[in-house]
Amino acid sequence: MSYWIEGSQLVFKRVTKNSFRREIIDSWDGACAYCGCEPEKITLDHVIPKVKGGMTVRSNLVPACAGCNVSKNHCDVWAWYHAQPFHTAAREQRIRSWLAPG
Repeated sequence: MSYWIEGSQLVFKRVTKNSFRREIIDSWDGACAYCGCEPEKITLDHVIPKVKGGMTVRSNLVPACAGCNVSKNHCDVWAWYHAQPFHTAAREQRIRSWLAPG
């Protein structure tokens, strides 16, 4: 069943959420933003944690493998990331650019 409002088709919240999630993952080619691995199952991580005021918006969400997401937890992203053996300046710059689009 389709629903229409002023010529626009309504979509279910689940479809919108999956599309939002897929757009972010695809923007990073399915790789973890932090370590660069391409896990079979990927999560979304709040770069600035929600408990520290981070919002659930595209520019604050990056794909992360389970290991990175659990390890980072609520830590300051830059302090945590600089301490990781997989840290690269290029990935850090990409994350910083993602946080400040435009």
